[in-house]
Amino acid sequence: MSDDMGRILSELGIVQSSDQDSKLLIILGVVLALSNELGMPVMFSDIFNRLTQEKRMKLSKPYVHRILKSLIESRFIRCEHPDSSRKRYIANIETVVIGLEASKQGKERSIQAEMDLLHSKLKSLQQAEVGRLGELLVESLTGKSQSLRSRFISRVEDLHIILSNHVLGPAGEGDMVSSTMNWFTSFVDENMVYRFQKFLDAAMRGADVRYLVSMSALVENRELNDMSLERVAPALASIMRMKEEGYKIDVRIFQGPLTYSHSTLNDAAMALIITESPMTATFVTRDFNPTLIHEVNETFERNWASAISILDMTKERIESMGLGEIGLLRKMGEFFSMKRSGMGRTEM
Repeated sequence: MSDDMGRILSELGIVQSSDQDSKLLIILGVVLALSNELGMPVMFSDIFNRLTQEKRMKLSKPYVHRILKSLIESRFIRCEHPDSSRKRYIANIETVVIGLEASKQGKERSIQAEMDLLHSKLKSLQQAEVGRLGELLVESLTGKSQSLRSRFISRVEDLHIILSNHVLGPAGEGDMVSSTMNWFTSFVDENMVYRFQKFLDAAMRGADVRYLVSMSALVENRELNDMSLERVAPALASIMRMKEEGYKIDVRIFQGPLTYSHSTLNDAAMALIITESPMTATFVTRDFNPTLIHEVNETFERNWASAISILDMTKERIESMGLGEIGLLRKMGEFFSMKRSGMGRTEM
């Protein structure tokens, strides 16, 4: 038996190192040999005699019956007239292949179940916000609560967990969420639209959500400009619909110099992006650095006042501004132009 064959049979649970497994294969081999020699179903007595006399194995009849029953259940052999007191057994290449296929399918289901469980555990760990866990652990150990005042962040997913728990999640009626994106390199992936949905959710709870995008971020990110309109159309349509329904949500394009990249809840908490690639950020609260949060908010208000809403970025306006070469802007302009003309088509 080759190493590869042995490895696969071992993975299927057919070849193991235990004495019982080796005896199971010996008994299967005997049934195969007798079936081939006799050309007919094999009696139990023939199997037992071959094992005890020619193989010189010291086995009891009940033990051999149990092994044969196991081989039948795993479909490596077939029993003729199973309800008869004098059973006959059949084994050949067909029964072996059927048994192997059944074992293979069973092992695949088992591995898939293990993978699903591991994926669930991994997702749970990835979504765990260690800052909040730390607060709960300290409170459980000391009986006194301590709030996280600052934290360094080095993964995009960790950043958005922080946003969900400390900036976007708590935002509701009367709150303001302000956000500025100067870079997109670390954020353009399969979860980008899902993460933006968190901002829409905050607006639907009554928060005033203001999302500012630097023009340079749109110009410089090729992947973003190559993105199909179909991928971003649902978010654009949601913004347009929510504005019409009176929700406080807007996304604006800012053409001035780069400033702070951040997401801030009122003057209470802020996630500030420090570097683009690799992405690093810091989370701070008003208790930790009120001056920084105040400065970021003031800068944001100035830039917001001079920015242009994407809802006003029609195809004609974008072309008049000389921005028609920016792929995503052009697609957004065509989208909003079509929506206003009543066409409602989102494919591009």
